[in-house]
Amino acid sequence: MKAVRWFLGVILWFAGIGEAILLWTLRQWAYFLALPLMGLLLLTKWVAFTLSRQIQGLHLSVLGYIPGHHVNPLLSYGAVGAVLVAIAALTYSLRYWRLLACTGTIILLVALFAVMQVAFLHSSLLKDLQDEEIQARGAADFSKRYLPTNAGSEASDVIGFKGLPTDTVWQRFVAAFYFMGFGWWVAVTCGLSACIYGTSRIPTVGGRLRMLTGTGLALAVLAGACSARPVLAHLAYVRGQQAESKGDPGKAINEYHQAMQLDAWYAINTEIYQRIGAIDANFGRFDTFAYGIYHAELMIGENNFAAAIAEYHRLVTTEGEHANFLRARTSEISNAYGTQLYEAGAIGAACTAWQNVLALDPTHWLTLYCLSTAYFDTGRYQESIDLIEGLLKGLADPELRANLNSNMGDAYMRLGDYQHAHLAYRYSYLVDNILNWRALMSLVGS
Repeated sequence: MKAVRWFLGVILWFAGIGEAILLWTLRQWAYFLALPLMGLLLLTKWVAFTLSRQIQGLHLSVLGYIPGHHVNPLLSYGAVGAVLVAIAALTYSLRYWRLLACTGTIILLVALFAVMQVAFLHSSLLKDLQDEEIQARGAADFSKRYLPTNAGSEASDVIGFKGLPTDTVWQRFVAAFYFMGFGWWVAVTCGLSACIYGTSRIPTVGGRLRMLTGTGLALAVLAGACSARPVLAHLAYVRGQQAESKGDPGKAINEYHQAMQLDAWYAINTEIYQRIGAIDANFGRFDTFAYGIYHAELMIGENNFAAAIAEYHRLVTTEGEHANFLRARTSEISNAYGTQLYEAGAIGAACTAWQNVLALDPTHWLTLYCLSTAYFDTGRYQESIDLIEGLLKGLADPELRANLNSNMGDAYMRLGDYQHAHLAYRYSYLVDNILNWRALMSLVGS
């Protein structure tokens, strides 16, 4: 009996310790919830590029966006969001409800500022996002036309250029909202939860109303401050169109230049330059930068890609401040020219056109994808494999990764390397097993 009592006492002692740990865990649940949330804010995407594996929470700076530049992690949205979530957990555990609501408001302000930064403050980021979305649509169209087809049509979340307009300030905000990633949604959820719960626990009705009013005003002020210059720029652009329609080209050009000064978005898109260039053409000013863009785009409309590319190459060498924008547009046109040649059966010439794109932009996803297929068609199987392996390192889209692995498997089959071909087909089916009959049939056959 003594042994039984001793054994039961030991069990009860451990049960007491377990109960104490469980009660402590339940009291401190906010900290345990905050830890995985902080990890998500730090490691998942705040801005979701369609194809590439950028930008995670530690890679997007609250101070701005520089393509390919690694920012200080302490100044990133992920780090700021993680610190605020930790503060929210602390204020919840200490029952500081007003501070909890204020922390939630600050998280919401940070999340809103991220959208405003993408939409208005750093136009090059939205342009890069849009360009990658266009490339994703181009890759999907290229696959359907020129690669072995699967049974059925797989749904895609790629909208493409036409489905994502950016002509107005509101449309740019919607486009930026579309590109926000999982980390941003985690921040919004945390901010709303903290703000609503903290506000609901404020004892007085007046205190709750003041907190909600202050939150709304803070969000409105931030949105107004960030969108003020884009709104003024859009109004100047509209006034320029009106002046042009009324036969006042001088005023129209002045308004267009004012729009570009107020908002960099107008300075990195061709439409406003085309309008200015058309006016220059009417007055015989054929040596201006705007006329060069107008002339190049006119050549594209006439299906004269070679002349348009030559004109843009000339502009790239003469206009340093617009170099990045011009390179991107030149790459886009050159890729379209290569696709046109490929469709006509001039695969060697298409390879040359696509290689010229990579000389301007070595990370142009669509061109790399098309060129790897052209290398296979011309019997350059090892070069196709090397290109695909380099492309896969930074590529995130599963459907495109699956197609590339199937292409690599085909190249290995032609080289007689059946083991690597089998692995490539297997990985293709692993990353995309929805209607991916091409990889499945190749896997069985290999």
